[in-house]
Amino acid sequence: MFSGDFKIILVSCIVLIFSTVVFLFILGGNQKIDFQSAYLTDTLANQNEESQAATTTIKGGLSVATTSVKLADLRLLSDFSAIKQGLLSSGREFWEANLASRQLVFYQEGKEQLRFPLLRRGDASEWGGTPLGLYDIKSKDGLVFSAAADTWMPYSMKFYGKYYVHGEPYYENGQKYSQEFSGGCVELTDSDTKKVFNSVVEGTPFLVIDQENDGYQYQNAQLISFPEISAESFMAADIGAGLVLAEKNSQAIFPIGEITQLMMAAVMVENTNLRKSVVINGDILQNRQEDSVVKIGQRFPVVGLFYPLLMETSYNAARALGYFWGHDQTLALMNEKAGIILMPNTYFADLSGQSSRNISTAQDLFYLTKYVFQTRPTLFQISRGQKVRTFGPLPFSLSSLQQNNIFPDDTDFLGGKTASKTNASQSGVFVFQAIHADGKIRKLAIIVLGSANLLADTEKIYQWTKASYFSN
Repeated sequence: MFSGDFKIILVSCIVLIFSTVVFLFILGGNQKIDFQSAYLTDTLANQNEESQAATTTIKGGLSVATTSVKLADLRLLSDFSAIKQGLLSSGREFWEANLASRQLVFYQEGKEQLRFPLLRRGDASEWGGTPLGLYDIKSKDGLVFSAAADTWMPYSMKFYGKYYVHGEPYYENGQKYSQEFSGGCVELTDSDTKKVFNSVVEGTPFLVIDQENDGYQYQNAQLISFPEISAESFMAADIGAGLVLAEKNSQAIFPIGEITQLMMAAVMVENTNLRKSVVINGDILQNRQEDSVVKIGQRFPVVGLFYPLLMETSYNAARALGYFWGHDQTLALMNEKAGIILMPNTYFADLSGQSSRNISTAQDLFYLTKYVFQTRPTLFQISRGQKVRTFGPLPFSLSSLQQNNIFPDDTDFLGGKTASKTNASQSGVFVFQAIHADGKIRKLAIIVLGSANLLADTEKIYQWTKASYFSN
């Protein structure tokens, strides 16, 4: 575990990195650092200050909601709508793609100037979710070819990874794409896209929002005595509502081990053509030994590597995925994404999670868990050993994989990622579902860091949450 002095040094380093490098990388210009850093930092700082009035400290840094358990009593975590409000207040020009309302809106000096209906958005259930967060328009091109979809995209404006705002895509023979969803891009009619294309300026902020916190209220909750746990930090929160139901040291920085691989998988989905594949060789493995699944001479589709990565915590799978963009560029993508999705106290130093310099907080990891659950849920399906579309044959059978996740047989477990022992402790992120007395199914994220018994601690937190919030 980090000493107090070392934690202070790490926090200072992270602040410096995100203020001078990461935000610059995300937004591509000095004038864009101001609003990104201001609204992200202010948003998170405000919610941390407000949490002091919303929770009651019991002991050892443990906080749970007050016993009245009204919506106002629970700490409400910010979502991307808070970033929108900051941009509006600043008067800056920005574009908002609201996937829930299926609208593309341009704002200037805090007022709406232009509005266009979306023709298509991505479908998260089939690898095609549109990435959420604050980006910027990186480039404009009158016509771009999508190798993933084998279509031409007119009036294309790139905002992140392999994702564009563009007009109606069409095949080589001129036939227009006719599916209900896009592959993750934001699509408009050709006539509307041409207007946007002629109006948009490269470098303009581009905010992608889907469902905001849903305002769900836990009625008639009765908090029972919290059990003894060994974890040094944890958070239990409702994903849809953004409500913290219990937490301990949730903003303290800890090594996160192989939880790192969940972020790696997410950025690979968003930056790589999933139809690509790679043949494993000695250079990719960096002269390390083969493991039980990733062996020299075998061909893996990109998605095929997610199975040993997320189920078995395979370091060789991480090395093979790093082959596509290179080690340094993949790390840059991971750190960039952390800044985009409200994870300012997170830093990745290596791809596999073996480095103790891979650090985060329980609160930051809640945002990662929520992001993956909403936009890349297929990764959580893989973590449970579920068969998904892989865009190519797998050189192994799913039954041959060793399941390192600790709740694979729990019917309420929806997915997660565990880390092996780091400095004699264990960590993990998990998503469960629970049925409230009102019949509503709620999705819960439980993040546990620095545990001596990850299985027991997570089970205790989950059962306490159900008994306190779901029994009445």
